[in-house]
Amino acid sequence: MNSRVKTLVGLVVLVCISLFSARLTQAGEVEWESLKTERIQIENESSGQGLVLTSYPQTVRALITRVLSWNPRKELNNSTQLELVLRRAEVQGDKSIPLREVLRNLSVEFDVSDTQHFRKVWFHLTPTLKVRGLFAIQDFTNKRPLVILRMGIHGNVDELFAERFILKALYEDLKVNVLVLESLTSHAFLSQNTQITFGGVEEGLHTFAIMNFLKEKKYPMSSLISEVNLVGVSLGGQGTFVTTLLAEKNGVKVKSVLNFCPLINLRETFEGHAAKSLKNIGIDIWNHLRLQSLYKHYSSQLKDLELWKMPFDLKPRFTPRLLEILNNERRSTLYTSEELKKDFPKIEWPAGFLEQITQSATFYDMNDFWKVYQGVKTPIFIYSTPKDFLVTNELNIDRIVDGTQPGDFKSVKIENLDRGLHCGLAAAFMWDDVVKMIRAGLHL
Repeated sequence: MNSRVKTLVGLVVLVCISLFSARLTQAGEVEWESLKTERIQIENESSGQGLVLTSYPQTVRALITRVLSWNPRKELNNSTQLELVLRRAEVQGDKSIPLREVLRNLSVEFDVSDTQHFRKVWFHLTPTLKVRGLFAIQDFTNKRPLVILRMGIHGNVDELFAERFILKALYEDLKVNVLVLESLTSHAFLSQNTQITFGGVEEGLHTFAIMNFLKEKKYPMSSLISEVNLVGVSLGGQGTFVTTLLAEKNGVKVKSVLNFCPLINLRETFEGHAAKSLKNIGIDIWNHLRLQSLYKHYSSQLKDLELWKMPFDLKPRFTPRLLEILNNERRSTLYTSEELKKDFPKIEWPAGFLEQITQSATFYDMNDFWKVYQGVKTPIFIYSTPKDFLVTNELNIDRIVDGTQPGDFKSVKIENLDRGLHCGLAAAFMWDDVVKMIRAGLHL
């Protein structure tokens, strides 16, 4: 074959590949386009692409996702040396272990750049309230379980740090479709909404509505959903109880719920973080850096905090002031009962729940919904870790275990793991074991 013929053949092959790729892209575009409605805005980009709404600088995101990234399947499945080193150092009292474990949990490798399968999405719940998420869709032909993953504090789909290992296991190993929903403490939510709030009651209502939007028979996504499961991480876990409570009352099937170190008692947990300690000022500085967009909402209320004094008196200032503001002004939900009734005319309220979201005296009281959490039969599985500096076990999970937590937890099972650091399992367990734990927790 002479060079001219080889060149011609090569050009033909390139043209065919280009046409085939273009056709695939066009097919993907059409499929994603079909999911768009006035209230469901599908973006053309995935995590970290297009309009990136995050409080982390690009250098920090690049450091975590590129420089520090690691594949737990390759490293931990081929050798247990990392685990042995970490545990040996822990026994020897190595104080650097928590930082190394945190970094490992935040930098799990999982590529979500393929926009044929991963797309950011905005859900417009009301004309003035919208919530962002990330769809991870296997294909547009087969029915599969849909797992709705509620992110932890500051959880942001342009970052996907703490929750990336869970998304990896769900999508790559368990082959389900996933919708990741941001925390209401994310930079995206705070910067794109005129009013702010957070907590389990509000997030629970949002998840309930979004789940129902997606399951409507007239909506194309409904033909891809065989069942719905919920996963909650830390602060995002509290709302899964609210969603499940409402779903059961209204005959909406949630197959199972899995929570990693869920927040149970918001008031006690955040009041605990307000106590004087070096750990708590570290958390407060972190919150302050992550929540800079709040100054747009509360510039006058957040001024003169004298943050410079914190290293000297060990007294947190930013987060306690924010909770004081919310306690005074946020005594009912942003997604109001009237809006819910408009969206779901036949909605039925669990006993006492309507009063909970409309007549509470403070923000803390509104999120202390456990007295109305009764009769839930949906299986809920919880994993807790022994080292939890954010959602302390004593104020949360332990109260369910010892029976002192108000509410009905007959359908809840808890497994206290022997290692792991606040929801992070990827750096402490073999990857196959992580996948097995998620599979078992969701009954997949």
